Amino acid sequence: MRIVHDLLNADVEVAERLIVTVGSFDGVHLGHQQVISKVVDRARELAQNRGKGAVAPGLLTFDPVPREIFYSDTFPGLLTTTEQRLELIERLGIEITFILAFDKALAEMPAERFGRSVFVEKLGIEGVVVGHDCRFGAGGAGDYEKMVELGKRHGFGVHRVEPFIVDGRPVSSTLIRTRILAGDLEGASRLLGRRYSLSGRVTKGSGLGRMLGFRTANIEPHGGLVPPDGIYAALARFNAKEVPAALNIGTSPTVKNTSERTIEVHILDFSGELYGSEFEVVFVKKVRDERKFPDTETLKRQIVEDIEQTRQILTGITGSA
Repeated sequence: MRIVHDLLNADVEVAERLIVTVGSFDGVHLGHQQVISKVVDRARELAQNRGKGAVAPGLLTFDPVPREIFYSDTFPGLLTTTEQRLELIERLGIEITFILAFDKALAEMPAERFGRSVFVEKLGIEGVVVGHDCRFGAGGAGDYEKMVELGKRHGFGVHRVEPFIVDGRPVSSTLIRTRILAGDLEGASRLLGRRYSLSGRVTKGSGLGRMLGFRTANIEPHGGLVPPDGIYAALARFNAKEVPAALNIGTSPTVKNTSERTIEVHILDFSGELYGSEFEVVFVKKVRDERKFPDTETLKRQIVEDIEQTRQILTGITGSA
């Protein structure tokens, strides 16, 4: 997939005939996937019907995501990093992604000017596919009707995709964040179409896991929404491997007197070195809440139980014993 950064300020030559969609696409959830699938289908249909050669399916997204700017004090976190978003988008068949640097100037750009500058002058699109809640331009003044008006004026088609409904509600990034923050990782996974994950780097920890007899990797996430404190059955992906793991998010109240949250991963049946490795933690199921135990011996016994329960949860998923 070709990636074009800072679209509005870059000197970009686009030789492809394009069908595009536009949005934040945080999470690339089932609703996003439906929109992207329509982009890919429309590109294929146009190429066949008009007989003018290939039409590339494209996508416009933002970095940073607008909600990070508009709601910086209350925004709980992204579902995907930019790198994760781009990887997921590529898997769905998008051939070219344009990244718009979201700043004050872009936030204040009127919808009419945004549509003309991006879709017409920069890209010369053949058509655009939008979701049911499409908004663009200053104050979100641009919507589906405005896009249709722009299309008629500038000669491109507009197609709207209806919401993707799960459990009677439209799938949205906001709903998924709510599920994750409530500890409902399985519910969030149903809306994402895959298990929720965090990516990060293994950093030097306090050594408490080793002291307790259970080696752990301390993960510093590359952003992303961190689920509530607790013990989770998870899959750890690193160095082209996917292995079962028990994960602790929290403050380790039995052995530490601090409010600092950490993410500690104990990989089942693994003894290699991980420091400095890039790491992805895939959440499968919450095992229990984090709590303070009366002493370290009680904690050790509980950890043994947590690992055994994690092993049972993951057996059918990973094939591990």
